[in-house]
Amino acid sequence: MSDIKDDLKPAGFTGAATAVMGTAGGLVPAAVHSILATGGPFSFAWMLTTDVAVVAAIGAGQGLAAAATALAHGKGKHYISPKRGFVGALAVGAFNGLMYFVQMAMPATELGWTVDLLILGAVGAAAGYLAVRVPQKEPVIPV
Repeated sequence: MSDIKDDLKPAGFTGAATAVMGTAGGLVPAAVHSILATGGPFSFAWMLTTDVAVVAAIGAGQGLAAAATALAHGKGKHYISPKRGFVGALAVGAFNGLMYFVQMAMPATELGWTVDLLILGAVGAAAGYLAVRVPQKEPVIPV
């Protein structure tokens, strides 16, 4: 049985990768939004700065959710796989980019900040859940 201290590094990596990939997934939609929604260079700079700040804050929250979920699901008993965590982080980045583009292209799909943040947080937590590899139990053969 491993100690919870052994899980801190892989869970931290999963959280950091999720934060980076979640932010990276939102950068292109943020740039497109800034280009389409502004008219001059100063308003573009302001819009891009605020869009990137929001995307980075959401990515950081998703990273925190991923790391906390990995630690909670692993509980020192199961192996937290950095490779699986990175795959989950890539999926988070792809989901964020797709969600931002869909909401920008079709504003009717915007559900409001509360629901959006709940969905994005759940996706971040799913990356942490995916990072934990639980060994399969051996089948019990009746004698």
